[in-house]
Amino acid sequence: MADDDAEETVVDGSEASEEEEALSDAEKLAIVQHFLLQAPPGEYGEVLKDASQLVDDGVLSAGMLAGIARAYNTRELRVAVAEDGARVILCDASEIAPTRYVESESKRVYEVDHATLEAKLYEPPPPEEAPEADEGESEGAPPEDDAEAAAPPADEPPAEAPEAPEEHPLEPARAALAAAIGAYVAGHYGGRDSRDKHHAVYALDGALAVAIRGDKVNLRNFYAGGWASTWTAAVDGAGYAVSGSVRVRAHYFEDGNVQLQSAKTVEAAKCADVAAVAALVEETEGALQRGLEDMYENMSAETFKAMRRVMPISRQKMKWNINEIALKRGLSK
Repeated sequence: MADDDAEETVVDGSEASEEEEALSDAEKLAIVQHFLLQAPPGEYGEVLKDASQLVDDGVLSAGMLAGIARAYNTRELRVAVAEDGARVILCDASEIAPTRYVESESKRVYEVDHATLEAKLYEPPPPEEAPEADEGESEGAPPEDDAEAAAPPADEPPAEAPEAPEEHPLEPARAALAAAIGAYVAGHYGGRDSRDKHHAVYALDGALAVAIRGDKVNLRNFYAGGWASTWTAAVDGAGYAVSGSVRVRAHYFEDGNVQLQSAKTVEAAKCADVAAVAALVEETEGALQRGLEDMYENMSAETFKAMRRVMPISRQKMKWNINEIALKRGLSK
């Protein structure tokens, strides 16, 4: 009996240990969220499909997935496509509600599904109509004798039409900067497909906000890349104080898994006008691109060379001439 009791005690302790080592649903959810937020360009759906297998059914609710997708879409400046063909960049400057974003040129507001990146024109709900009151019993209604007095005179001019909403004071500058940024994106972002390159400029309170997104995704050939930059040009006297950041991500996964992440920031650069702002954006992004090209050119001679041993421990260079090795082997016999 003593041995049986001891055996039962060991089994119970093993089960308790397994329970302590098992991850909770909250911990699994945090891991899934990390994987999704780090998904390479164009691969969010693939990562979601694989990461969903880490948790039990029901742990990833629709609301949770929508929140993760919104955070990822906004950070990566992903583009939602509307039914009317409009393309809306999802960024902090365009967001007016968690699922509503404004298109920079038309100023239309779109309802966005973060999971599918589909958008449709937002239609505000109609105002609630007051309930109809019974005749003669409506509270506050004028007496019948005063009905004619309450009516407007016949010769009174009709009410004026409501005025059009006032234009944002920075709208002329926004339009000029949008044209300059558009010309830069069209000339420097490769690919004939306009769906691979997007830009938008927004007029905010005392500042202009710029968002640029470029993608090159070809999962069938095992590569994907994305370029995202955001800029803020705050009105500073007669000019602008410009700050911004550029982020580059690339993923190559044929017979391996190689990723590149690079970033560059600009803080409080002074620009005289919107043309100088566009020139600063072009120069900053161009400098980052040239730096990446130089790194690739020098990688074989510098990076890879530092990773391998030049000579073996014997300090003798290995001779790779197969015929010479075979000859020596024959002579040694």
